[in-house]
Amino acid sequence: MSRIDAVLQRITEDTGWREDLTDSEAESLIAWAKNRLARLHTQAVDEADFEQGVAKLRALLPKINRFVGARASMSPEEQQALLDTLADATGLAHASPAQITTAAGAAKAAAESAAQTGDSGVKSPTDQFRALAAQVDPSLKESAPETLPANVGDQLPVLNALTAWIDGAALPTADAALSALVNPPASLFKAQAAEPPPPPDPSAASILDFFNTAPPEETPTSDDPTSENP
Repeated sequence: MSRIDAVLQRITEDTGWREDLTDSEAESLIAWAKNRLARLHTQAVDEADFEQGVAKLRALLPKINRFVGARASMSPEEQQALLDTLADATGLAHASPAQITTAAGAAKAAAESAAQTGDSGVKSPTDQFRALAAQVDPSLKESAPETLPANVGDQLPVLNALTAWIDGAALPTADAALSALVNPPASLFKAQAAEPPPPPDPSAASILDFFNTAPPEETPTSDDPTSENP
């Protein structure tokens, strides 16, 4: 067993790191923790430094678990206090719940937009949920989102935004986050209106009118041999 796997085993023996998370969210969180451990493994100057980093990570995981899985039952003040604790523990600038929520919404919207435009580098929400379902039960690999079990959650964008912030990613400014929550873009709720067709080419229209207009009837004259003499 590798050094990193041994630490992960120690972490997962205590379910406090994931008790409020669905299986899919827990899988994402433990994958993030493994990446953190890999960096710590290469950057630690000695065993004591490594173990200190492990202790900090173990302290972070239950807080992440609570913010993602239990924030619906927390007051805004409780959410802010928890984020402040995370910021102090990691040495980051403080962030607000609105900033985390806005970052999560932006990432989700970007993924959905990329899926609609056929960007093969980003999985569609359907494919993301299918992949998560397969981690829970391989037989669900081809399931549609509405048929997935309840333990495949929808808080992954929030989890990803929170862990990205802890890793040092920039969040929207407080003003931008507040504006997005109070006045969300209409594009998040309805499809864009179809653009009107371009006006017809005048030259083409005149040509069509020429062929679609019947010629005027001619009045027979006395010089016309086919006309009848009175």
